[in-house]
Amino acid sequence: MSVEIYVQKESDTSYNMGRVIEVILNPEHQKEQMLILKTLDETIIYIPYEEITLYQIKPNLTDYIGKLFNFNIKGVMNNQIIGSGKLYQENQQEKLLQMIAKNPNKVFKAHVTVKKKYGVYLSIKGASVFLKNYHYSKKPIRVCDELKVGDQIEVQLTKGLGKKIFAKPICCDETPYILKFDDFKPNQVVLGLVRTLKDDHLFVCIAPGVDAMSPYSPYFDVEEGDLVCFKIHQVREDGFIRGHMARNLTSAI
Repeated sequence: MSVEIYVQKESDTSYNMGRVIEVILNPEHQKEQMLILKTLDETIIYIPYEEITLYQIKPNLTDYIGKLFNFNIKGVMNNQIIGSGKLYQENQQEKLLQMIAKNPNKVFKAHVTVKKKYGVYLSIKGASVFLKNYHYSKKPIRVCDELKVGDQIEVQLTKGLGKKIFAKPICCDETPYILKFDDFKPNQVVLGLVRTLKDDHLFVCIAPGVDAMSPYSPYFDVEEGDLVCFKIHQVREDGFIRGHMARNLTSAI
């Protein structure tokens, strides 16, 4: 089936948002699933499965029913107008990158959309940006445990590789932490947050600005963002701490 390309004009504002009124489900053929929207002027728009989003699609498409959905028109097929949430998000992402280039210090209001153990995804004017645990707090805490979906936070943005955009909160967590470097001794077992995984070692944050190193193997049941019990073996005067992960608390929950 051929798609007749439709070039959307800036004046086509009624074609930027619609409400999901129906979903077509076909678990055996995922790509045949789609959303059906109705715009403010009663126009019906069809969003194929592969055009729903750049990001994570909700496991159950029925979760979209009744929700407002932003899109751009991609074309016309069999007299049906085909929309794309993915195209809308790509355009918004590009606009956001241009805004960052013009004013790197601009402050944006963002809303939490998806929580992961290594950070959270935020939405800014239809574009998705990512806030990592490390940028949220220097302590061994996870942003997913501090914020909930829908929460608003003020951030500044930096461009990552490709079109990735990372967020840093304006208001940082400045409350004191119970431990500092001078408190650590060999054979202590402390709470840690896995920051970085390398080929044969990983780094665990055990206090603000204090990352300890542990051996690592791909066979270990551990990922970035996991909370772990960390046993200290060595504390050096130059600030280096070595030990090993005693237990993965995240997988034990």
